[in-house]
Amino acid sequence: ANQFTDTVNPLIYLRDDSKESNTFRVLGNIYVQLKPVEWLSFKTTFSPNYVNSRTGEYTASSGSRTETSSQEEYTRKDWTWDNQFDYNRTFGDHTVGAMALFSLYKSNTEYQYEEGKGIASDHTTFHNLGTASGDKTLSSSYTESSLESFAFRANYSYKGRYMATATLRTDGSSRFADGNRWGWFPSVAAAWRISDEAWMKQFNNWLDNAKLRLSYGVTGNNNVGDYVTIASATGPSYVTIDGKEVQGYYPNGLVNTELIWEKVKEFDVGLDLSFLKNRINVTADFYNRLSDGQIMSRSVPIETGEKTSTFNVGSVQNRGIELGLNFNIINKKDFSWSANVNFARNWNKIKELSNGKVDEV
Repeated sequence: ANQFTDTVNPLIYLRDDSKESNTFRVLGNIYVQLKPVEWLSFKTTFSPNYVNSRTGEYTASSGSRTETSSQEEYTRKDWTWDNQFDYNRTFGDHTVGAMALFSLYKSNTEYQYEEGKGIASDHTTFHNLGTASGDKTLSSSYTESSLESFAFRANYSYKGRYMATATLRTDGSSRFADGNRWGWFPSVAAAWRISDEAWMKQFNNWLDNAKLRLSYGVTGNNNVGDYVTIASATGPSYVTIDGKEVQGYYPNGLVNTELIWEKVKEFDVGLDLSFLKNRINVTADFYNRLSDGQIMSRSVPIETGEKTSTFNVGSVQNRGIELGLNFNIINKKDFSWSANVNFARNWNKIKELSNGKVDEV
């Protein structure tokens, strides 16, 4: 097997072949943070990303095989610009906070591939494809996508005992058609630190913390191709009409302009407990998650001229429990020893399929 090289037969390297791959990547993060007053701050962050990958390959002639050279180049440029305001103030036993976010994301990808057969000189390998005397292949592509997001969150706490937060987020994706690009994703959460109640003080000698948590939220997914909801053409395709060769194009798949965001709706209730000066910690959660309008390929009638297309079809429900135990057995300055035990159980149920069928797993 391939234990020492990237080919099945290591003797292949004795041929006059060559392959060269280069990847150049630049990551950046630039931010400016302002705090005009103690309780208000603003931060703007710009994060660019650039990747260029090029692979050249040359295969020398051998027997009936002709010299073949090819170059493949991939370039991706994307950036994210986040702008966030944070407000936090305390009034006696009351703490209030708010966050406002505006974010932009844009990405584009270019791809090029050139191949030529019958190279004039072994010395030029894949660096002079224009000298190829045989068949030449040329292909290229360009894709672009963008995402615009707004979010607002408000939170409140009373003595650190009662806590609540609410968030509203909306995202607009260029991957969906006009009228369906925006999705709304709200969430709410609340927590109650039971151990801070006066009637719980009698247990303070062994109970350090007891907190009950409740939350419900909606998240989204736009994991589809950049131009799934836009009609495009594929080709060229050549046919002969009246003895003449004619070039033509044909539709690139069946377009579904009604495609929308896939949404996941989840409810969670949890309990956190700590005992014996935090030597024993317990976390328990029950969740009920519904994935609705999943983005999937589905078979379509043969009369459409296609085999499949992309739709929002079906929904899947996941229910489960998660338990976690942490034991801080020894916790000293120069030595610590802890142990963790985790348990999870999940139940899946298909609530709806494209054909209306309901099943359980």
